[in-house]
Amino acid sequence: MLSWSVETGKPAKEYGKYQGGGTGPYFVALSPDGKTLFSGFEVGFLDIWDVESTEKKGWLFGHFGLVKAMVFSSDGRTVVTSGRDGAVRFWDIGQVTRFQAK
Repeated sequence: MLSWSVETGKPAKEYGKYQGGGTGPYFVALSPDGKTLFSGFEVGFLDIWDVESTEKKGWLFGHFGLVKAMVFSSDGRTVVTSGRDGAVRFWDIGQVTRFQAK
């Protein structure tokens, strides 16, 4: 994934290289404080990125198939995702490292 500079119109940062099956991320969500970026994929998982360092902080798995949408709560403590599987998941950001939804 790339972020782009509004001033120059050129890529500013690169967030890893997608290594999974299928295509790259379908959805991204930026935390309200601008420090964390989530990316959702067609194979049911989400990557978590530190915006400043561009390092991958962790990943989540909780959908079977495409992650169709995601949004941060206004306080930035929760991410809500929905998937093609019909599930809606609420993720506590304070406890995110690497885990699978129950």
